[in-house]
Amino acid sequence: MPDIQRYLVMIKQYLIKFGFDGKPRKNARAHLWNGTDTYCTMASTGGLKIDKYSITETDYGKKVCQMCLTNYLKF
Repeated sequence: MPDIQRYLVMIKQYLIKFGFDGKPRKNARAHLWNGTDTYCTMASTGGLKIDKYSITETDYGKKVCQMCLTNYLKF
């Protein structure tokens, strides 16, 4: 893997669904974002409506999607 890709993988970004009050939704899961898709590929397969989510650099204390975490740790 080229060094730039390895560096980008080290920068964690999360995809989190926020409510109308600007706070993360109560039951929301944080999905790890790789710049184009979630590591669980739910964004590209239509399982997540990306326009309802925001990209953040913190997980806001939410549980991280287990599939995203598993795939992220493979890098």
